[in-house]
Amino acid sequence: MIRSVVRALLLSLGVLLVLCAASGGTPLVRAGRFMPNEFEHGRIGTACVRHPFVRLAADTVPIVYGFAYTEPGMEFFPNTRRGWAGGCVSGEARFTEVAFCCACRVEQTGWLALQTTRRLGEVLSQPLRR
Repeated sequence: MIRSVVRALLLSLGVLLVLCAASGGTPLVRAGRFMPNEFEHGRIGTACVRHPFVRLAADTVPIVYGFAYTEPGMEFFPNTRRGWAGGCVSGEARFTEVAFCCACRVEQTGWLALQTTRRLGEVLSQPLRR
């Protein structure tokens, strides 16, 4: 059973990698809701620190306002950039441009699925309490 789950996971990672490589457009954003990000714009086209053979691409992501925003596995996959920390005070902008690594996103997706599978296995292996 575990082999079939791992096989399905690897297949889905391959599909995600193909879809990630094929996607090149950014979603349409209403005027006034987009915040330019010069730092991230300057990183587009540079090599990923974890995957030096992959160049960072541009993407439009939501700005997350609040005290702290961190992505799971950020220490392992530094260029996933599925969101942007906007700080404590909410602003008018809702989206910004980031530089992301497609390989980091694919690996993070697999890592998150593996973490979920491990936790589920730990829960199911415990005896039922009545």
